[in-house]
Amino acid sequence: MFGFLLRRSPAWRNYIRLDSEGRCLSAWKLQRPPDGPGWMEVDDFDPVRIGQPVQLPREAVESQ
Repeated sequence: MFGFLLRRSPAWRNYIRLDSEGRCLSAWKLQRPPDGPGWMEVDDFDPVRIGQPVQLPREAVESQ
């Protein structure tokens, strides 16, 4: 009856979108990977970097 209270929602994850020169175009915190090319998942992101070249940490994984 109260099973919906026990279900967990997917974890929130950080995604950034890069242009062809490696500059950050946008950043989002989402529960699933965004659609489209250029998105990367990162452990942490500071929104101040939008518009700046991004040096990705080793942990960064390109989203599918």
